Amino acid sequence: MNYNKNKLKELRERDNISQKKLSEKLSVTEKTISRWENGESQIKPDKAQTLADYFNVDVGYLLGYNEGHQRMYEMFGVHPEKGSMGIIELAELIEVYDLRFIKDEKILDELQRDTTVAIKFLESIQTKLLLYGSISKGHTYRFEEIINFLLDFYETSERRKKELSGNNKN
Repeated sequence: MNYNKNKLKELRERDNISQKKLSEKLSVTEKTISRWENGESQIKPDKAQTLADYFNVDVGYLLGYNEGHQRMYEMFGVHPEKGSMGIIELAELIEVYDLRFIKDEKILDELQRDTTVAIKFLESIQTKLLLYGSISKGHTYRFEEIINFLLDFYETSERRKKELSGNNKN
């Protein structure tokens, strides 16, 4: 059976560590590391957590579940660190959302729908955490910062749609 393609080999090569050395750190065989990297066997949860901690990434990223991290690496040249929720500083992101490269209004519509869903999702989580008193002021502020960024992004995409529709009339 071929399991989900994980990022183990990529992370191992990034940190310039051999299969042998990694196998010694995890108390597994080199063959086990090779089978994990080739998708021939699945990484067990306890080993996945150990590997994620070792490489300072989230388990979801290690196991290949979060492709957004790869896109961030392609755009920014860095992997988000463990615990960062995959978020690069907002000041860096602001440079990215110059949307002039998008020429299709349908793509902008999709971005706006996704942004709206993300805002509602974050607001829902924030509300539930506030209801049960399990969120700090710092985290509340971070939620607000992300939501405000998404609102700005939505408005930027709306302006881009207007630019495109204005160009189409000419």
